[in-house]
Amino acid sequence: MACASARGDAPAAVTITGASASYVNGTFDRVPSERAPGGAPVYKRRADAAWSGDAWLFLACNSQWYVSDTEDKDARKAPGGGWACTADRVAAGTLPHKAPAGGWTVWDGKRWSQQSSVIVRGVTAAEASTASNIIKVRDAQRSLGDACYTGDAAKAREAIDAGADVDADVFDYSGDLGGCCTAAYLAARFGHAVLLR
Repeated sequence: MACASARGDAPAAVTITGASASYVNGTFDRVPSERAPGGAPVYKRRADAAWSGDAWLFLACNSQWYVSDTEDKDARKAPGGGWACTADRVAAGTLPHKAPAGGWTVWDGKRWSQQSSVIVRGVTAAEASTASNIIKVRDAQRSLGDACYTGDAAKAREAIDAGADVDADVFDYSGDLGGCCTAAYLAARFGHAVLLR
């Protein structure tokens, strides 16, 4: 059932960044077979370290773009749940990356909150590939910080093999991203210095 259409050329992919719920962030590829005749494009999220399930970006019949599961996407209904959506209804023909800036709300597991940090971009297939690689490296870096904090040698090796940089000054004192500590510092701080040798 087509609820609404979108004008203009739909991008090959859409990237979402800045959401507090990591499974909302990522690259969503356009799936032409999911688009109803005259309807808005539909995008499927690429699996990565943050999310391996099916997540879709679609325009629901209430004229809001949603990130939700397959059941909600198939019904094109405003989900009872979902993980993110445009804060308000969008004008007919508005693609997700053309929604008003700062106009997304995200479910953080407890409540919906408007998040001005959410950035939705339409990208070419080539740009989507580059963005996907950046996200993979960020996930690897996050995994390395966790491994240095917990002393998990296998996880540290896997993260390094996936592109994590042991010399990057990006960790806080608990191993999360957002600080100025290196992986070596973290490993030594928590008694796991042998981890990176």
